[in-house]
Amino acid sequence: MKFSTSEAFSDMIFSPSKTPFPKSLFEKKNIEVKRPSSHSNSRNLNYRRQDHLDLKPSKEFNKNIDSLITSLMDENKKLKEELDSMRKINKKLLESEKLTNEEYKAFYQTILVDHLQKKVENLDEEANFYRLESQKNSMELGLMKRDKKYIKALAMKYKNQTLNKYTHDVSPDKKTRSAHISKERLQNNNKQKKISNLTNFISQLQKKSNFLEILSSIAEFLKCIFKAEKVSMILVSEEIKDLYAKHVKNFFRHNWNEMRVILAEGPHLSPIELTSLHIEQIKAGFTTGKEVYSTITFSGEPSIYICLHRKIPNKNEFGLYTAADYSYLCLVSTCAGLALNFIKSKQRAHIESEHVLELSTLISSLIYNKNHKELSKNIYTFIPKYLEFEYAGVVFFDYTHEELFMMIPTESYVDKFSDTSIKFPKDLGITGDVFKKNMVFKVDNVKSHRLFNTEIDNSCKSSNIQNAIFASLIGLNGEAVGVLQIFNKKGGKNINEKDVEKVRNLQKIIGVCISSTNCIAEASSLTILLKQGVQKAISSIEDIERNRNNRELFEIKNVLNTMKANMHEWNNQKRIKSFILG
Repeated sequence: MKFSTSEAFSDMIFSPSKTPFPKSLFEKKNIEVKRPSSHSNSRNLNYRRQDHLDLKPSKEFNKNIDSLITSLMDENKKLKEELDSMRKINKKLLESEKLTNEEYKAFYQTILVDHLQKKVENLDEEANFYRLESQKNSMELGLMKRDKKYIKALAMKYKNQTLNKYTHDVSPDKKTRSAHISKERLQNNNKQKKISNLTNFISQLQKKSNFLEILSSIAEFLKCIFKAEKVSMILVSEEIKDLYAKHVKNFFRHNWNEMRVILAEGPHLSPIELTSLHIEQIKAGFTTGKEVYSTITFSGEPSIYICLHRKIPNKNEFGLYTAADYSYLCLVSTCAGLALNFIKSKQRAHIESEHVLELSTLISSLIYNKNHKELSKNIYTFIPKYLEFEYAGVVFFDYTHEELFMMIPTESYVDKFSDTSIKFPKDLGITGDVFKKNMVFKVDNVKSHRLFNTEIDNSCKSSNIQNAIFASLIGLNGEAVGVLQIFNKKGGKNINEKDVEKVRNLQKIIGVCISSTNCIAEASSLTILLKQGVQKAISSIEDIERNRNNRELFEIKNVLNTMKANMHEWNNQKRIKSFILG
């Protein structure tokens, strides 16, 4: 007799379609694993040469075995849980009132428990089997790894034997020497590259004339060579600051350590915070790793302080400045200073050549003058252009009467001065004092000077005179022959020492011109007087008709006619020379 409950439980346990455990898990898998031989001499040489790719199937197989063992252990755990749950269910069924047959209960309990225990034992055996297979595969993998090492060692041995056939034995000393030579060669190549870059930079820098372009070129070169993120320049010397002020209209001067400095601005240049810097350290030059400092010397004094900020790092390098970077920056700074001095010398030579050309033009304009009127006109015309002043005039000295004189100015544009002159005592006004002391005198405010005299101290009669230079003019024998007057520096500027030095250079040049003009004027006046005397003598002799037979008078007349002809010829030659020179 079968109860419905027993049928249901028997179907659940024994029916193949309704069992909760998959049958495939309890079937032992027949996996053939070929265990490698322990004798390495019996292995095939091709098997020894297998590479790392041949080991991948065994690794995948081991992974599959491990995953399978893990799943079996999980399944075993689930079966144990099911066994516990079935025991609980069995206990509840046995305690139920519907099941009263003791034999059925004992049979059912025996069958259920035995079946579950067998399943658990089968699972344990399955797990043990795969565990053993995994150990076998691990051993095989170890042998394969060992064979791989052996094959690699054998290949390296054959490779070294092949190389030794074509190369000589190299001693350790030779290897060390070769490595040292290659290292030195690399360093020499880097040095040559740096020197060539520096040479090209200096040659390009010497072609520039604009000061801002020079600073920008230096900053661009430093940025490129040192791979700096920013470059800053501090202008400290007065000459450099004046050069910067000529090219930049709007800039600021900063107070730094009791100094007035300028932070250069422009392409490739960046500002810097001055409060954290010490001038003595920057003068000496140093590096903090993140920044490096150096100095450019110009005209014999520290003029530009350079600061490089934050080095851009390369691959596998730190972004810090080294001692080699600092040394190379000092070299670049020295070369930049030499280039700046060369540019200054070149510009000065150009200015001096232009100055010599202007001076030669000026001398050629002043050297030949027929009279004092023409000399006064040439001084008024050419001297202000050369000295960059507005007006210029001259006062002459008359040795015969021991007095000063000047040509009277006119309002005509053709003839600035008339043929007449006005005379003064030789010690009158600033002009008389300068002539007496034979010196060069600079006056910032002429009209307020205590010795100023309107008549003699303003020879060009200009309405507005401010500053002036009075200079005595030196003749051939070192004597004072006059006084040069120069008024109003162009652009409203003050008179400086360079202006005074230029006037000193003109003292003797204009003085010699005055001496030659005095000689020419004196010769001209004597010639006129002599010509008048000869004309008078000839006319007097011609009037004595009654003394024709007087032989002495006749000879005197011939002599006078000859003198007249010679003077006429000399006068014609002088006109031709003046025409050629004029």
